[in-house]
Amino acid sequence: MSVPVRAIVVDDSASNEAILSEELQRGGFEPELRRVASREEMEEALAQGEWDVVLSDLSTTHLGAFEALTLLKERDVDIPFLIVSEALGEETAIRAMKAGAQNCIPRASLVRLCPILERELREAQIRRSGAAPSARCRRASFGSARSRSRRPTRS
Repeated sequence: MSVPVRAIVVDDSASNEAILSEELQRGGFEPELRRVASREEMEEALAQGEWDVVLSDLSTTHLGAFEALTLLKERDVDIPFLIVSEALGEETAIRAMKAGAQNCIPRASLVRLCPILERELREAQIRRSGAAPSARCRRASFGSARSRSRRPTRS
């Protein structure tokens, strides 16, 4: 049985959108994709309904992954953001994840897309249900536990 998934695809290439659609179908998803290539198109897509995920190329002619991430933050939209790109080095991937992307997938490793998407959709559902503490709460409680467990050093 196919799992429906609504995705905004930040990419200026229709062929890349088709490749993502095929990979999602192979992985058991029933994709409904909306390709956007500019900030205006992404704003329009976000206004038209709820989406499950954003799949973004690192850079397109008018809208790149970092700008798309910023737009999601401005709109306070909490959906997984996955970067799928050919031009993806380790430093760029780290920078993207620090900026808020959940994962970065090189196009050469597209087989990883569906398992990563499944995990991120589960995590998003947990966040929405309120079953998991927020990241800020986890960091605060982790810091408290660490500070309680510290012992004074001896000279």
